[in-house]
Amino acid sequence: MIREAVIYVSPDTKSAKLGQIERGQELVVVESSREWLRVTAELGEEKTVSGWILGKGVIRASTPNGDRILYGEAVDSEEQASRRGGRRGAGNDAARLYYRTAEYFPSSPLAAEALYRAADDKWQIEKDDVMSRPSARSKIPGYGARWMTTG
Repeated sequence: MIREAVIYVSPDTKSAKLGQIERGQELVVVESSREWLRVTAELGEEKTVSGWILGKGVIRASTPNGDRILYGEAVDSEEQASRRGGRRGAGNDAARLYYRTAEYFPSSPLAAEALYRAADDKWQIEKDDVMSRPSARSKIPGYGARWMTTG
């Protein structure tokens, strides 16, 4: 998914809504009917939902220029994550979309760079998480302030 989508009970926007699929989230396409896709997706902790979504925003291995589309969306997410007050979860979206670019399009000229960027994004997210912990701000006696530089 390269955009958010509402999951409906039936292929009609007036039918009941079952949930929302987030950008970058993986789903399983069960069947398709014109512009609608019947999908199964995990929404949060142990909540699996099956229903219908509009097919816009779903990139498959058969999508023409799908590698460029996914990679471009990953770059956009990465840029949003680097902005102050950027979209929440954009860093994770970027890492996931970069990884999917390489996974779905392994022969693409973008595959190697996408894998590198996916790993780098994950490392940056984990580093930020570690550095936000109280223990990262404490000093070890004898090491002084130099130990705390995060360069």
